[in-house]
Amino acid sequence: MGAILSGFLQDLKFALRMLRKSPGFAATAILTLALGIGANSAIFSVVQRVLLRPLPYPHSENLVEISNSYKPVWPQLALSPGDYQDWRQQARSFSDMGAYVAISSGFNLTGEGATERIQAAYSTAELFPLLGVRAAIGRTFSPEENKPGSAPVAMLSHRFWLSHFGGDPKAIGRTVNLDGQRFTLVGVLPGDFQLETWPDIWLPSGQYPDDLTGRVHHPFTVLARLKPGTSLAQAQSEIESLNSHELESFPDTHKNWGVMVQRFEDPSATKLRRTLLVLFGAVGLVLLIACANIVNLVLARNASREREIALDGGAQMIDRPAHVPRGQRRDPEGVLGRPEAGDAEAADHGKAGVRPEQLIGLGGDVGVVERERGLDDAVHRHQPAA
Repeated sequence: MGAILSGFLQDLKFALRMLRKSPGFAATAILTLALGIGANSAIFSVVQRVLLRPLPYPHSENLVEISNSYKPVWPQLALSPGDYQDWRQQARSFSDMGAYVAISSGFNLTGEGATERIQAAYSTAELFPLLGVRAAIGRTFSPEENKPGSAPVAMLSHRFWLSHFGGDPKAIGRTVNLDGQRFTLVGVLPGDFQLETWPDIWLPSGQYPDDLTGRVHHPFTVLARLKPGTSLAQAQSEIESLNSHELESFPDTHKNWGVMVQRFEDPSATKLRRTLLVLFGAVGLVLLIACANIVNLVLARNASREREIALDGGAQMIDRPAHVPRGQRRDPEGVLGRPEAGDAEAADHGKAGVRPEQLIGLGGDVGVVERERGLDDAVHRHQPAA
């Protein structure tokens, strides 16, 4: 472990020395990597939050969305209120089914200061229990409030409750005036309710201004929970069968209409999936380009140092001591001995040293050649004559 840490510290010190030696190169490399890594981190955090994080509902893996299709014009469309009412009673693949209208309806809020335009959504009473959502204060809608002509009640979004009622629990039971009609406030949704974030207020489906048995308009986004042991394919098969029965009973409104059952996703994820995946791929490409640029910078830097490395190599060859034949021995007085027999050829090579043309091939100059010649003369003076 100590050897590994010591090696790491040595590598770190060497890296710091190289950074100090080439600050411009280091700054360029660091900024390039920071740009690529920063962009990838930012987009990945969004992808993880919107696409990868599980839905904030209990047993969300069993939630499905049931929708119509009219290809190729509308590949996916909400259900009609009449189909929702029939299928909720007839389907056996689901433990429960709920719906809401995702089309915003604007109301003029009066009686609370200046007139204000707010946005409202409609939902059936079954929607909130289906998602495991409980009111922060008060209650959610009751099944009786699904019926047309029921008492006008409303639920506030948590954001609207804080901004217009100051988070006062006594807001429950008060009334608000929407387009001249009084609605009694019965509850406040929790702050982490994320099914749809744009509505200021929620109204029961019984207040929806359309025929709840009609099959012409398709405003109902329908969610359902699969029964334990029921597969998505089984649910799809059953809904297709029910849709065929609707076609027989109502051919004018169901001809060429299909139906699909698919895993429920956050509505914002459904809308942004393609955009986020394209952005994620783009920033991944940016990181790849950044890494390629750094590699090119390193290669260009090494190419510019080839002559310097060649000159350093030539100087190291010159600085090495001349070859001494193995037959030479140093006696106690320090006088060089006579070469042993058979070493004459090695001695000749020792005299030769490095040839001038070799130094010139390594990028040397005339001064370097003269220095080597001086080394050769020194060897000759120390060798006795044969």
